[in-house]
Amino acid sequence: LINTEMRKLFFLFVLFIFIAKADNNDPTFTFKSLNFLNDWFGGGQYTTLLIGPDGFPVITFFDGQRCFLKTVFCEDIECNNYTTVPIDKGTGSCLKGLQAGRYPVSVIGKDKNLFIAYYENNFLVANHCKNSRCTEMSKRVIDPDVSESGEAAMYADLTFSDDNLPLISYWDQHHERLRYAKCLDVACEHSILKTIDDRPDKTNTVSGVGKYNTINYSPQLKAPVFSYYTALPNTEYTYNNTKYNVEHGNLTYAYCSNITCNNPVIMNLHGGNSRDIGRYESAVIGMDGNPLIMYTDENTGTVNTFYCDNIYCNGTNIVSSIDHIGYGCYGVFPTMIINPDNGFGIMSYIDQSNHTESKLKIAQCLNIECTQYFIQTVASGQCGFGRDSSLIFSDILTDNSGNQYRNLYVSFLDFKGNFERKLGLAILTTSEPSLNNNVNINKNIINQRNEVDFCMEQQSNPQEFDYFYHN
Repeated sequence: LINTEMRKLFFLFVLFIFIAKADNNDPTFTFKSLNFLNDWFGGGQYTTLLIGPDGFPVITFFDGQRCFLKTVFCEDIECNNYTTVPIDKGTGSCLKGLQAGRYPVSVIGKDKNLFIAYYENNFLVANHCKNSRCTEMSKRVIDPDVSESGEAAMYADLTFSDDNLPLISYWDQHHERLRYAKCLDVACEHSILKTIDDRPDKTNTVSGVGKYNTINYSPQLKAPVFSYYTALPNTEYTYNNTKYNVEHGNLTYAYCSNITCNNPVIMNLHGGNSRDIGRYESAVIGMDGNPLIMYTDENTGTVNTFYCDNIYCNGTNIVSSIDHIGYGCYGVFPTMIINPDNGFGIMSYIDQSNHTESKLKIAQCLNIECTQYFIQTVASGQCGFGRDSSLIFSDILTDNSGNQYRNLYVSFLDFKGNFERKLGLAILTTSEPSLNNNVNINKNIINQRNEVDFCMEQQSNPQEFDYFYHN
């Protein structure tokens, strides 16, 4: 009892410090630079961003022109100099099912080297770098028993358990199920494999489980927890005399009672037969030990957060509508992390505002539940600009005057209508300019995914920064 009370008091003390710091600081980030690090057509898809042991950004991405996996190692904090390393060239084919490196996720392992999981030739592949620049690597198929006749290992996610070994979640499309791999060594040469949710094999009430998923490790449970999208059977509707098949879905959550995840508990958090909720989600475990999930509601065209008031997500949960993000693309592959300076969630996503322009945005939660938040537009460009984003904070840095600060790095895809794709990296700082240029967010309801791929008009060069404050 004493230990329990002490833990509660410690948490409240930490929370007080974080809130006091958040209340005394303007949350605005200052824009520093916008760099394009890959000049080839096709570069920059499905970015995943880390800080390396040297304190510099490390960006792994899929080259959609050559259909293989690359990593950029920045050589300084501004990434003015960098080295691009091909991680996996696969077969060299761009045919469906033969691409290497689509949907990568990465972590820095306990050996301080890069570990990447990704989709290749219908399988989930893990690639472990044996040195800091990945000049030597070991690659293996994680789940060799899945069928070769379907795309069986897509949309992976990565985290660590308390032994600092990788935990991987992924979608087995061929069997329509969410799978889990507990790595038993730093290279994941040996692993324990489990199916978390395979309801399509048991009922006819869902058509796909786990298509978009996040895995987190709960210190409280000493086990993984999962948030993911559960697709319901397609329905047909007509828009502009064209028929569309539209998925409806739920935001779903599963938790385990042990690290091998025997008998996971599964629950639908948000959604229903007439709504498409939970696509393109990302989740964190907050400083209170509870899940905070960002996701899209495609009925309203908004990016939302779902806060659970306990690790089981079975209490009084809170849904917040953060931002209306426009037509069709609806936040494709966003990312949420914890801000190390206040302990609250911060997310990056795309706002597909119209047919000709897209915006890369960040939204900062100003409390644990994310009922208060602050939105900034980082940059804008042609339709599709800002997709596939990832974000990470630097370590604490010191300028020439002795002032301490952090960089916030946001990687993304610069997608243009002529199919030119480049890897973008925006760099922001935590210094505090005055607040200005408030933006009113349009909450009008948008039809379902009827305009997702009609982004072909030209738009001026990227422009930077506007603000929206919600309190």
